[in-house]
Amino acid sequence: MICRSTTTDARGWRSTLLPLAAIFLALAITGTGQTISAGGAVIGETLQARLTDAAPTDTLQVIVTFRGTGAPTAQQLEALASLGVSGVHLRSFPIAGVVATPGQIDRIAALPGVRSIYHNDPLAYENEGGTTITGVRKLRADPALGYTGTGVTVLVNDSGIDGTHEDLKYPNHVIQNVYAGANLAAHNGTAGSTTCMLGACTGKILPVTWVEDVPNTDFSTSHGTHVAGIVGGSGARSDGKYTGVAPGARLIGYGSGAALFVLDALGGFDYAKAQWATYGIRVITNSFGSPGDINRAFDPEHPVNVVTQELAEDLGIIVVFSAGNSGGENAITGVYKKAPWVIVVANGTKQGRIAATSSRGQIGFSGTYTDPRRGVTYQLTDRPTVMAPGTAIVSVRALSADPLPAADSTAGIAPQHLPFYTIKSGTSMAAPHVAGVIALMLEANPSLGWRDVKAILEKTATNVGDLADWETGAGYLNAYGAVAMAAAQRPGSAVRNQDYGSTNRLHRVFNARAEMRTEGAQSFTITYTPLDNPVTGTNSATFEVGPKATLVLASGDVGGPTGAGPSQLLRVALEDPDGQLYSPGVPIPGGALSGYRIVVAPAKAGTWKVMVRGTCGLSGTVTVSVCTDDVDTNGLAVPTVVDVHVKTIATESFAGLDDVAAHPWRGFIEAAVARQLVDGRADGNFHPDAPLTRIELAEYLALNPGVRQFLPLSGVPSFSDVAPAQLPFAEAAAARGGILRDPNLAARAAMEVAPGLFSPAGEATRLQVAYSLVQTLGLEQTAAAHAGGVTYLHDEEFVTATDLDRVPPDLYGYIQLALDLRLFTLKIQNVGQDRLKVRFQPGRGVTRAEYARAAVMAADFYAPRQP
Repeated sequence: MICRSTTTDARGWRSTLLPLAAIFLALAITGTGQTISAGGAVIGETLQARLTDAAPTDTLQVIVTFRGTGAPTAQQLEALASLGVSGVHLRSFPIAGVVATPGQIDRIAALPGVRSIYHNDPLAYENEGGTTITGVRKLRADPALGYTGTGVTVLVNDSGIDGTHEDLKYPNHVIQNVYAGANLAAHNGTAGSTTCMLGACTGKILPVTWVEDVPNTDFSTSHGTHVAGIVGGSGARSDGKYTGVAPGARLIGYGSGAALFVLDALGGFDYAKAQWATYGIRVITNSFGSPGDINRAFDPEHPVNVVTQELAEDLGIIVVFSAGNSGGENAITGVYKKAPWVIVVANGTKQGRIAATSSRGQIGFSGTYTDPRRGVTYQLTDRPTVMAPGTAIVSVRALSADPLPAADSTAGIAPQHLPFYTIKSGTSMAAPHVAGVIALMLEANPSLGWRDVKAILEKTATNVGDLADWETGAGYLNAYGAVAMAAAQRPGSAVRNQDYGSTNRLHRVFNARAEMRTEGAQSFTITYTPLDNPVTGTNSATFEVGPKATLVLASGDVGGPTGAGPSQLLRVALEDPDGQLYSPGVPIPGGALSGYRIVVAPAKAGTWKVMVRGTCGLSGTVTVSVCTDDVDTNGLAVPTVVDVHVKTIATESFAGLDDVAAHPWRGFIEAAVARQLVDGRADGNFHPDAPLTRIELAEYLALNPGVRQFLPLSGVPSFSDVAPAQLPFAEAAAARGGILRDPNLAARAAMEVAPGLFSPAGEATRLQVAYSLVQTLGLEQTAAAHAGGVTYLHDEEFVTATDLDRVPPDLYGYIQLALDLRLFTLKIQNVGQDRLKVRFQPGRGVTRAEYARAAVMAADFYAPRQP
């Protein structure tokens, strides 16, 4: 008998109280929510909750896992049937799904050989030109890495595939298409019932049914077809424009239809094991999850974990899951996505950010799990493995399931392509992108196992702004680097030094660390009126800053991403207790930064003011100043209302920063270290006033924001004057097309250097740093469009830099943007008679403290976050 009573802990989690004897039977894992029956069977957490509320005559769908391998034995099935339950069993795993009353479940738990019983929870498909940002198209154009996934079979465990579509034509491209029948919803299961459904009746447990060789199995959602197109669609209906990641891969569809439960997903894994040798299945992609299963720990007894472990460890099948679309911390949708042997994918935008809805993992989680059956200890994480494009992805439309385009699915699709393609968003779209890249990796090196694949994906990933590993995993998927590293590890490869990872934050040991605390977060609704005085009018709000704060941050979203509309002329500014004004410069029209305003200032205790201000002009444009005009004292913009957010940041603890306590930019240095934008030196100090060297600049650019790792395929270093340990940083910074936000992989390098020489010990100048940070923000085209001189908003009036005669004109736009974003300021001297000497000082070296400040500002613009 299962003893059930519940309580709630401090986190609001429901747990089950057990007799002392049962506690001694529990596995050596905490926080899983498991209960052990008197017979030793594990009872899943959601089943516990349902049993607590169930009446004796209620029926529940449950999944019974027996000990052992292969299908349940005849004796095990007879034992189940003798209890009067009905259902289906898998053909390749010791698992059966049955419909049973609470009393029957108690008797099942007492049967010999029962390993676990879990509720058949409902699952949800996780919906919300990714091939450019990850480097897939670059791969296709490179003769040395032109893999297409040939010889690799990927099973799409989803709603089905429309194999009548030319991009996924069955039986040549989709080589097998299966219509599944594992769903227990069709079983009556009431005691004494004689209703037979799907070949099973009360008292009978028959094999799960599937029907093979069905050209079209996606009749309901178009979800599985869209996913399959991302993995390996041929692009036939778009002249190659919407080709999938691995068009040479063989695809298999396992379709469970629109209604999905855990047992349906298990059916797909069961089919993969049964047909593994027949079709050479190496990858399974799964874009579904359990939204009600978030905030739960890894559970090795969950039936999905049981089967995926066997697939990965014994058959070498790489299992890929979407992270989920629940957003926020500790929101990955499924305990089976926390298994160490699976790949979990977050949803990234094509601008190199994480989608707001993408499920994050748990901050600071680490642990181990020792499998008593295999004698293997696994390192546990609770985070995505990598992030991949999953927002606004164009892929194949299931013609019968989705015959008419949705009103919001037409953007970016040409009319002639619209009947055959659609747009979807979510981690559902990110996971198959990674599955396709894994197919490319396995073609390049078939010997890779799940550990190899996971390590390569993580080591080659691109750092994303200052986002942490619990949000994005190792970073943004780098297909080019992943396939190159996979090929280099092939037995007999002549190039064995393609060892990525030293530039990835996840694999770096930092000399310095700082822990920052956000406090005093407030929001204000400010009405902007151009005729009001910014100091005495209604365009501002006040707030208090305490003595422990080190930085003050204000932000506001004043418009959409297009830069259109008068609201784009607004700015958010701060004024400290001494009257010092901190302003983010002037608006940058168009591009990813146009709608967002942010300003950061060193903290001072006292009363601060946050303001919404108009502008005196656009980036790089000198206009008649309206900011100091007697009539219009708050700049030019249309009256509007802006939600403004402020917060203060304080340092809780730090290490490796013994020499910054008295530095005026201490807050910026500690923030940059906390966000892993910079690092201290090995002696335990930061050396804030020391010159930033060129190799240090390369190191910090490669750490973030948004510079892809790169190593020459030949294995021959590009530079003769760089030490081997520093080469990965120099190679990444100097590689053309290495900017993550460059959609065509053709952007200028983050650092442009002379052929063969990097000059690592040379000082990084203001011109070099301005160029590099603006380039990594993806603003090359905006910088190239700049015409004229370089201007700066000083005391609400424009001044012009006068010392740029030796600067190449094509770099003026970079300096202008660096000033507009306040990464740097101009040096302004009053030389008498109302004359100003205005200098940018392009050749002056940048100190490490100056770079820390600029890096914090750049990171906030790369991936802005509201307080």
